[in-house]
Amino acid sequence: MFDVDAVPQTILVEAAEFGDILIVHPSRSSPSEHPFSLLPKVLQFFRWATDACVSATHILKTNEHSFVHVSRLQAELESVAMISSTGLVYGRIMRRQRAGKTDRENLHNLVEWPPYPSGSGYVVTRDIGKFLGTFAADVSLRYEFEDRAVGLLLAGYAAKTVTKGFGTHLELRNGQDQFRPWGHCTPETLVLHYQSHDRLLRRRFERARRGEPLCGEGFAPHDVCVRAEFHKPATFRMAVYLTRCPLQRSRGRINSSGQGTRGVRKVPRHTKLTTTAD
Repeated sequence: MFDVDAVPQTILVEAAEFGDILIVHPSRSSPSEHPFSLLPKVLQFFRWATDACVSATHILKTNEHSFVHVSRLQAELESVAMISSTGLVYGRIMRRQRAGKTDRENLHNLVEWPPYPSGSGYVVTRDIGKFLGTFAADVSLRYEFEDRAVGLLLAGYAAKTVTKGFGTHLELRNGQDQFRPWGHCTPETLVLHYQSHDRLLRRRFERARRGEPLCGEGFAPHDVCVRAEFHKPATFRMAVYLTRCPLQRSRGRINSSGQGTRGVRKVPRHTKLTTTAD
């Protein structure tokens, strides 16, 4: 978080009791909370993590409304399949994302953005965290999308002058089922984005505590309309067609993204949704 004076008292009390919140000082490029403040916070976090947690071999970056199955994620990192101890970025890797030539953040007229991990949650090895932390004091880095900026930094395209980036020993490992940026739950899910509702979080927590997968029972085929974040209608791609949710009063259901449903639209019973678990 930025700016101690702007932090709510409840947050300060929690930070003092549990020591689980890092408050960083605002930089000249990001004096307050807005999209451009995200990247400096992430970079300062990596610098703090590598300086303060000297025995840590891996660092998890996540969002405040992502649910993390800590025990299963730790077991995954300790498995033989995750033996890499250097040069690893593990998450939902975004590839082949088109870069507009008129985009002010496209300093080198790239056709596609370099691959990057979705900011909803990803794990890096210590050397990656240390590399990213070296940019914490660079006030010239102004990017609205902090996860895309991480990809630019790793590839050496974040500054006006191209650098070597992290180097050739970088492994971007895609955890398509383990890291779910859009709230779609699978039995393999380790990090699940868009989890805000307290009752939903409690159900996820109880399942995780029992060592179970995070997902619950599926919705009926006709329960398709949900409320996205910031009160925007959500769109779900279905097997038959696209449907947009009408802005109606919530009927109390909770969908996989942690929000209350805004209405129910009847669709054919053979229709399959891309997200079905609560």
